[in-house]
Amino acid sequence: MEIKKTGNVWVVFANTDLNEGRGVQAPTYCCKLEATALRKAKGQDVQGNDAIVIECPLFQVSHGDQGFLRYGPVYLVPPTVVDEEEQKEKTKEKEREIKRIEVVKKAKELGLTDEELKLL
Repeated sequence: MEIKKTGNVWVVFANTDLNEGRGVQAPTYCCKLEATALRKAKGQDVQGNDAIVIECPLFQVSHGDQGFLRYGPVYLVPPTVVDEEEQKEKTKEKEREIKRIEVVKKAKELGLTDEELKLL
């Protein structure tokens, strides 16, 4: 048997008891994009609250002559065009934040204080 990681997916976990929350957190959707998972999580938990979204690894397991099956098995919810646009924005925001942190680090190395950085 061969197992290989094929990437990550975003999983929506909702409580099995939607009235009082006395059930267990169970996966309800498995999505390629975080934006899709967040959309599917809206109002899906106890008393209409948003469900939890967690990034999880996705594996493929070989089954001899039957080929590979996804670990789970899981159904990947296809993203909408809006999900893809929102994911692009999320990616850009994360990249901007990483660059901002790098610039602040460089500025501190050059002797700027936190107060001086706040003035910028």
